[in-house]
Amino acid sequence: MAEQHVRAMDTGMTDDAVRQMLLLAERLRESSGGQLDEESIQAVAEATGAPLEYVRVAAHLLPEKRKQGT
Repeated sequence: MAEQHVRAMDTGMTDDAVRQMLLLAERLRESSGGQLDEESIQAVAEATGAPLEYVRVAAHLLPEKRKQGT
């Protein structure tokens, strides 16, 4: 948990902003059949103020996180 907080601080995003970004990315992925295209990733970054690369990495990791049951 502390590691997640440090990562959020590195991007200048609060923990709440990171959660919102992940939630939005997950919702978009679910509504598009399990994939996030570049346009959706850019939309999440724009809507949440997250760096584009951060959204790309988070979107890639979301399925792995869900497989672990968290």
